[in-house]
Amino acid sequence: MISLNVKTKKFLNIYGIQFFYSFAHLFAFGLLFLYLFQIGFTTLEIAIFSTLQYFGAFMTLFFIKTVDFKKISTLSIILKSFYLLLFIVFIKGFELVQLYFIAILAGAVLFMFWVPYNIKFFSFGNNKNNAFMSSILFLLWPILNMFLPGLAGYAVNSYGFKFLFIVSAAINLLAIICIKWSDNGLILKFNLKNALKNTKGVKTLLYLEGFFQGILWTAIPLATILYLSNAIDYGLFFSYLGLFGAIASVILSRLSDNIKNRTSFIYPVAFLLGLSAILTGFASTFIVWAIANALLTFLATIFSPFQTAVVLDKSKNLVDSMASRELFLNFGRTSGGIIAILSLLLFSKSEYSLLLAGSSVFVYAIVMRGKKLYV
Repeated sequence: MISLNVKTKKFLNIYGIQFFYSFAHLFAFGLLFLYLFQIGFTTLEIAIFSTLQYFGAFMTLFFIKTVDFKKISTLSIILKSFYLLLFIVFIKGFELVQLYFIAILAGAVLFMFWVPYNIKFFSFGNNKNNAFMSSILFLLWPILNMFLPGLAGYAVNSYGFKFLFIVSAAINLLAIICIKWSDNGLILKFNLKNALKNTKGVKTLLYLEGFFQGILWTAIPLATILYLSNAIDYGLFFSYLGLFGAIASVILSRLSDNIKNRTSFIYPVAFLLGLSAILTGFASTFIVWAIANALLTFLATIFSPFQTAVVLDKSKNLVDSMASRELFLNFGRTSGGIIAILSLLLFSKSEYSLLLAGSSVFVYAIVMRGKKLYV
């Protein structure tokens, strides 16, 4: 029988919180854009919904000052299950108002959950394994993404979308059990001024990272609807994308920790990632779209742990760093979402915004080199 030490048990318990949260999120959100499109929302309204989530997350830090880890984590889980259930029935005549209300609430939950969770999670690491810890944090997402969107597609085909949201809300609530078992006494104090001060040198990088994500997370699900309108096909497509990058993320990030040279990985991967995003924006057939997105997903999965590791490497205070990270990420995501909206307004195609997403990754590498973060 395997005997786990106390620290390992605590870590697995914290990871359990992320498991239930991520499981519920991917199961529900994997097909969300398709669901909203099928019940009558336009691609423009869905793009605005996506962008408002990030704006809501960006604004949350201005209202949160001192919180208890257990209390705010529990509240975020309850609110997430609540807004998942709001997708089931839209009030006639107020559909758009309800959709945008959900977006703002989802954004607040995004900040309320991830900032305290990341602080707790990275407290198990040290300055020698920042990239490895980042890869473990990001690993769960692509692994679950290999199965859940496809599974959700089959569930919708058999039981409908309402079933999807009810199950997701119920699974999400299981995270409260792990929160209850977590350590007591973690009080987090957020100070915007200190957060900005203690992330000197990485704020622009965080903004560019978020800008890239905001475009991808808005444009790709919307553009895919034009190719795939069946729930099973749509879900399987994103499960197919989930196959790429998980193992490579752990291996490369661990290697980066050992040699302490982020730039030897970041520069070449940034070039390939930016190029793949631009090429994806030019895709004109489903086959090209599928191949380009597979490459894009693979490279983005490799790149993400490095980006978080950079913040941790330069962090002076974990609480301030994680708060500022989420602030600038969501500022960037909001900007990226706006670019996707403008692409729809100007060209009726969200995927054209990927050209700017790719360009932002090139700028990311240039800024990192200019700031000389790693000499």
